[in-house]
Amino acid sequence: MRNYIYKVLILCFFLFIVYEFTIGKEIRFIKKELINKVSSYQSDIYKEKMRNNIKDLLKKDRILYEEDAKLLSDLFKKILFEINYTNDFKKKN
Repeated sequence: MRNYIYKVLILCFFLFIVYEFTIGKEIRFIKKELINKVSSYQSDIYKEKMRNNIKDLLKKDRILYEEDAKLLSDLFKKILFEINYTNDFKKKN
């Protein structure tokens, strides 16, 4: 009885190995290719949606609310100040 169990286990192990190196390898390759094509397709759809949204925004008279525009302006001014400060500091050293 033990010999039978050992033979079955060894047979299952070898069948698994053969499967992995033949059919399993091909299945993984096909799966990988399919995922790449689907993600490529989805990225193309996303790019097209972004282009359409940008076109729609450019048609509007005003994109930002006044408060948002002021906040962004203040943020850009602060970033420019820090960049200039860093450049001045580097010139001195």
